[in-house]
Amino acid sequence: PALAGARCAGLRRPSPSRLLAASPRARVGMVTLPPAAVYMTREPGSATARVALTVPGEATREVFDAMVRDAKARTSVDGFKKGKAPDALVIGQVGRDRLKSNALATLIQHYVQTAVADNPELNAIGEPEVVDDSAALIAAFAPGEPLELTLEVELWPEVSVPKDAYEGLEVEVEVPPFNQEAYDETLRQLRQRQGRPEDL
Repeated sequence: PALAGARCAGLRRPSPSRLLAASPRARVGMVTLPPAAVYMTREPGSATARVALTVPGEATREVFDAMVRDAKARTSVDGFKKGKAPDALVIGQVGRDRLKSNALATLIQHYVQTAVADNPELNAIGEPEVVDDSAALIAAFAPGEPLELTLEVELWPEVSVPKDAYEGLEVEVEVPPFNQEAYDETLRQLRQRQGRPEDL
């Protein structure tokens, strides 16, 4: 699947940044993924923030290996029963870049969603957008090595209201006069629609 883009390991984390709460380990498919470190950078008065995720190498290895196992179960290799071919032959037949792309798509989907869901203080509007070129990420992706993803997310504006801003404020509410004729007519129509004839 095509990737929206992300930042690969070795690139600079936004600075200054603030470490947010890490999500717990989560099960994705047949693997359990460790949490990622989440850093947020927001310029004063800005409506957007940059979020940097550091995905552990354990997660990149687990997901890539899961993609290889899935490919092995689905791929026929001459001279071997399905599911019994060596990993290297399966990777060569399916294509390493294709497997890396699938692994990256799974990692991005999981960690981008949890970054927002597990950190309500982000106060995000809609879904975050992953930045950077996907082709470069696929080329640099190495199973077992940490992965850094950089997101851009729109935020609800921060509004500061003094505690005493509404003290002493009076609001006039106009109460319309009761209309007996309209009330009686509405009641009559309800009786006609809801009423059922009964034998006496």
